[in-house]
This record gives sequence, structure tokens and C-alpha cells, in this order.
Amino acid sequence: MTVKNETKSEMKFYIPAPDEWDPRTRVELTFGLGDAIRYHREMTVPGIGGLTYVRQASWAVAGIDIAGKDLGNKRYRARDIANAIEALGCKLEYRHVGKENYTHIGSRAFGREPDAHLFEELRKESFYVRNTYRQTIVTALTSLEFCDTSTRFNQMKLTDKGEDLKKAFYDSKIFFLKQGMKKRKNKSCEEFLFDWVQGNRSNVFENEDFYKALSISTPTELEKQIVRNRLYTKTPKITYDKNRRIRLMDLMEIIDLDNLSEEGLCRELERMGGADHSKQISDAIRFNIMRQRAVDLLRECALLVNSLGKTEVELSECHNHESIKKAFEELKDACEEYDSKLHRKEDVPQTAKDFATSIKDKPILDGIEYLVSKEYGVLDVVNKRLRPLNLFDKFLNRFTNDESEENEAEEEDSADLSTDKEINQTGFVLPRLSQWLKLWKDAHV
Repeated sequence: MTVKNETKSEMKFYIPAPDEWDPRTRVELTFGLGDAIRYHREMTVPGIGGLTYVRQASWAVAGIDIAGKDLGNKRYRARDIANAIEALGCKLEYRHVGKENYTHIGSRAFGREPDAHLFEELRKESFYVRNTYRQTIVTALTSLEFCDTSTRFNQMKLTDKGEDLKKAFYDSKIFFLKQGMKKRKNKSCEEFLFDWVQGNRSNVFENEDFYKALSISTPTELEKQIVRNRLYTKTPKITYDKNRRIRLMDLMEIIDLDNLSEEGLCRELERMGGADHSKQISDAIRFNIMRQRAVDLLRECALLVNSLGKTEVELSECHNHESIKKAFEELKDACEEYDSKLHRKEDVPQTAKDFATSIKDKPILDGIEYLVSKEYGVLDVVNKRLRPLNLFDKFLNRFTNDESEENEAEEEDSADLSTDKEINQTGFVLPRLSQWLKLWKDAHV
């Protein structure tokens, strides 16, 4: 940076970069295994990204569409518009079912700002969430061919199939009162959203039409059919099993979904010729168990540091705690189980194989040091001492306070680790299969 004073002489200022800077504000618990997480999710159910509800796709294509229209002197990116439409749709659901029954993201912001409904409000993180549903479905938009192959949402263009979904979403009629007017207006969802983005101050909370037209839980039959048809397509990226999603769709029609588990699903898949698929679902289960055991060990180490006043603790102290030793042995066993039973091992990301072998071949202190190094932000090991970092308290709060986690969509790389069937609300232990079941039901006509 160069600064000139009044005498034209020059002075150079050099701003040193920090030795260490971590931009993360969320506890991710990926342990450097992001590519392996994606791999196992894709092998379980390919091509759906974070898509769980039909309306997620509808909101996204509407955002892309409106961003490409003439908005006068206003210019908004597709992501801003899509995020705002999503926020409005979720808020209408929140208002309709009430706080206690609302199961989607955004509830905290909606509770803080119950009357906020303008586009300029809802496009902001402070009125909704930082991590939206839209961010989790970018890959799904392209793999299901609603958009072209751009990896950047703002640069995406709608395909013919995306246009069809857009039209199905737009078709709903909305009756509303414009602010300061007594006469009811009748517009399509498309007309309303276009005006809303431009600053229309319609009262969107006083009419059932808005809920049906925009809410996350009220897709039209045509929207459902379009998404369902796209799910019932081949997945060319899995060259040895392109019909994986089609087989799943067929299976869902003929089995008892209410009592379905991974064991039953895998048995049926093998009967239908999906042996590879069945084995890779089992791989995904073992991977999730390994990752969960890693979380358990990290937690036990954090609890030790916490019990000693959140100060640096000698790593050797771990030898004196049975809970830590037990957690480490369970992690080693999970790593051995995962690594030894992998199907099509050559296809599995090297990061997962390296993680498993690095843990199972190390003594406890070396293993803990290795694990801590893979999830920076919670703990660090400096000169053989455990040191709490910026995400330490947030990590522990995951286990002690239901309100501790941000009320936001999970990034695909850090999908829910829970194996609690009550939390998943299905018979599945894999979050990916639980997500798939919800999507299938939402798109079912």
C-alpha cells in the first residue's frame, strides 16, 4: 500500500499477515474427510445434494428466473432472490404451523422479527439464516438437469426442465391487499414475486393463498410430478450402476416404508440386482460410525480440558482417564471395521483410507494428536499439551444445550451424524437415506 503526503514523498506501509487465522465459525466435524463424506452420500443416493423438499428446487429456479428479468434500476444476484423467496416460504410455514410444530430452518430469526416480510428484509441473513437450503442443492440442480452445468448458482441458466418447474411453481393464484388499499388484487405467483422483489408492500401474512403458493410444505401436484420424473432418471457418473436411483424409486413403491431399515433395504436391493449398491450402503454406515466415534473421542478430550479450567492440559493426562481410553479403543475398532470391509476399495477417497489406517495403527497419545490435527478449531496440541481453541465452547454445547447449534441448513459436507431414529424420524440410521425418504414422500403424487 502506498500513501503520498502533501509534499509528494512516498511512504510504504506493510501490514503483516497473522500467523494463524481460521475463518470458521461453525463446528463442522468433517475431520478433513469432506470428499469421503460426499462419496458415501453419493453412493447411497446419487445426485440429490441436499434436496429434501420439492419446494427447495422451485424456489431456486424462481430466483434464477427473476434475476434474469428487467428489474428497472435494481440489480440483484440470483442467490439473493432465491434466498429471499426461500425465507418467505419458510416464514409462511412458521406462521401457519406455529413455533412448536415448525421443523425447518429460520425459526430463531422468525421469532425475533415476526412481522418482517419485505424482500429487502428477508434477503438478509439477520432476518433468516446464513446457511440456506439453496446452498445445499446446487449440485442437485445440475444433476437433475433443472439448470445447466455451471457450478456457480449466480451463473446458472434454466434448462427446459427448469423452465417447466418454474412454470408449475408460478401458476398458483394469489389474492392480496396492497398496503393502503382496500381492493383485493388477483395475481399469479410469478407476478407477485416479481413485484415483491421490486418493493411491493403487500401484506403476505394475512392470506391462505400465500401459504399454499409459497410454503415449503405445499408444492403443487405438477411440481411434485416434475421433480419425481427427474429423480426417476439414470445417474451416468456411477458407470457400473447407472440405474441406482431408478431402482430405489421402484423399490419405494412396493415395500413397507414405515418399517424400512437399511438391512431390509439392502436385502431388497440385492434381490433386484443392486449388490454393489447394497454393499456401499453398508460402507456408508461403517463410515458414519467411524466418524461418530471420532466425535466421541474428541468430546472426551474436550471434557477433560473443560474440567481442568479450559487451560492447557498435558496430553499424557489422557492416560489417566478411562473414558478417553475407552473412546479411543472404540474409534480404533471402528477404523479397522471400516477399512477391512470396504467394497470397491479402489474407488474410495484416499483421505478416508488414510484416516482409518492412521488411527488404528497408532498408540493412544499419537492417535489423539492425529485426530485433533484433523479437526482444527476445537482443540490443538502444542508441545504435547491440549489447548482449547475458538470453537471449543460451541463444540461442547452441542451435547448440553439444544439451542446451541445454529438454526441453519447443514452443509452437504457436514451432514447430520445422528444415528438416532427418533431424530431422523425414519427407520434409517443414515441421514442420507432419511433425507431420500422425505424427498420421495414429498414428491410422491
